[in-house]
Amino acid sequence: ASALGTDSISISCDTLAWVNADCFYQSSTFYQDVFNTTNTPNTNQTCIYIYVNGHKAIWQAYPIFSGTQFETDPDIPPGAPLTFIGLCTASNGTLYSFFYPYTNAGKNDTINVSFSATTIGAFKAQMKALK
Repeated sequence: ASALGTDSISISCDTLAWVNADCFYQSSTFYQDVFNTTNTPNTNQTCIYIYVNGHKAIWQAYPIFSGTQFETDPDIPPGAPLTFIGLCTASNGTLYSFFYPYTNAGKNDTINVSFSATTIGAFKAQMKALK
């Protein structure tokens, strides 16, 4: 591991076999997705990730200051099979998540996602089942 700056760390590992999400989808146009998370139990403890099905690549969406929305960078390729993953810890410690299969149809998109209570074991099993 090496420090890149005061708040960044770079980790290099030749055994994980994960790649940067923008390495393999060549497209002249990319799109942005916005997520409505109106039922998240704790916005401050919510994360949304974009997983590329069939590849070991994942990146994070960012909260919009409206409180219940998140957005991707404009880097969603059209036609790519993705899974959106949400994870949230409620103030009482309960874990919530969602797994949302998605393929962009060649446009900026808004997606309504819904969190459900889960367990650490169930969440790990769903992560392992991703293709």
